[in-house]
Amino acid sequence: MVAVFHVANEGALDDVPVDKIQEFESQFYDYMAANLPELLAEINESGELSDEAAGQLMDAVEAFKQTADLAAA
Repeated sequence: MVAVFHVANEGALDDVPVDKIQEFESQFYDYMAANLPELLAEINESGELSDEAAGQLMDAVEAFKQTADLAAA
């Protein structure tokens, strides 16, 4: 949850339709687990977000959004 809270707080979800937020969260966790498991594990184990991890997370959310189909219906 730390990951999604951070990206939401940083405004990365501002362009995601409200009715797609839950879908975004589920797909983003799947993306992180498949592509950046070590980053997800670091965040989950520590419960904190270092500056480096926060940067990697924001890069990941932007990359994920390039592949996700979360446009308004």
